[in-house]
Amino acid sequence: MEIYNWITLGISTGVSIVGFLVTIIVVIAQFRNAEKSQNRKEKRKVYFKVYETLGELEHDRMIIYNPNYVDKLRRYQARIRIVGSESVINAYDSFIEIVTRKQSDFEVYCNSHDPRMDDRYYNGFIDDDGNTSYSSFLGTESDITIFERDSLCYREDNCLDKRELIEQLDRILNHMRKDIQNGKYSRHSRKAFRVE
Repeated sequence: MEIYNWITLGISTGVSIVGFLVTIIVVIAQFRNAEKSQNRKEKRKVYFKVYETLGELEHDRMIIYNPNYVDKLRRYQARIRIVGSESVINAYDSFIEIVTRKQSDFEVYCNSHDPRMDDRYYNGFIDDDGNTSYSSFLGTESDITIFERDSLCYREDNCLDKRELIEQLDRILNHMRKDIQNGKYSRHSRKAFRVE
């Protein structure tokens, strides 16, 4: 009878230990799944905001010349670097580089063609300390109007072409969808980018 009690005690102890180990494994698995789910939710939030921001390009390709828009893209770049996969980060960084280069080229154009930035349109005065100060703008409204017309032409001529823009946006979107395991979208779906 004593052996029977020891066997019963051994079996119940073994079952308890196995049950305890299974419980620990299940808790760890649930914790990891919850963590992955939370990360996926965070990625979806960031990716959705990026998608909305990139979607603005569908209706106005010249928005890339707006410094506020580019700043918004850069703010999302930081978030993507925190939550995004390497492929999303690379695709987004590549796009940001193109947009930044376009905007930088436009700033150079403006600085060299805007009469309000040209010293020749101001009277300069040198004070007793040798410092130069300038009077108010001496140009005309016509000078400014001509510059604004020319700058609009510059933006239209140098904007991202539709094909290049769609390729860049599709590349980012495909990587984001793959990253959150949402499948590849169809070019013909309502969610696809269509640039005017």
